[in-house]
Amino acid sequence: MANIPALRDILTDATRYKIEHGDTSWGEGEFTDDEVTYALTKTNVYVIRVGGEVVASFALDWSDERIWGKQPPTAGYLHRMVVKDSWHGQNIGHQLIILAAHEAKRQKKQFLRLDCSPQNTKLCAYYEKQGFTMVGERQIVKPEPYTAGLYQRAV
Repeated sequence: MANIPALRDILTDATRYKIEHGDTSWGEGEFTDDEVTYALTKTNVYVIRVGGEVVASFALDWSDERIWGKQPPTAGYLHRMVVKDSWHGQNIGHQLIILAAHEAKRQKKQFLRLDCSPQNTKLCAYYEKQGFTMVGERQIVKPEPYTAGLYQRAV
C-alpha cells in the first residue's frame, strides 16, 4: 500500500482545485489515509506511475446507485479521476478516459459515465471535449447536498 501517501496528496490537491472552481462535490477537507485505504480495498482503483512516481489515478465501478439511481448493467462509472498538479497539461486525463472506456468495453459495457458539479463549468467543458454528453441532473442529499450533472459517452 505504498501508494497511499501519494494518492492522498493528489486527491487533496484535486479537492482544493475543485473548491477554487466553486465545486465542493468532494467535500472541503483533506483526504485521509483511511479514506484512500478504503478506496484501494473496496473499489477498482487504477494508479498510473511514470518512472515510479504516482502521477494519476481513477476509480472505475460497475454501478453507481447513489448518483445514477438503479440502472441496467450497461455502463462503467468513472470516479475520482485525478492528475498530479505537476503533470497537468500533458494529456494524461484524456489517456485515463481512454483507458477507462477500454476497460468498460472489455467488460461488455456500452457507456462510460461520470458525474460532475454543473457549477464547475471548466470541468464540465473538459468532459464535453472528451466526448461526454450531459444526460441529466440529479439532486443528492447525503452525505452532503450535491447537484450531480450526469455525463456519459459511448465506449
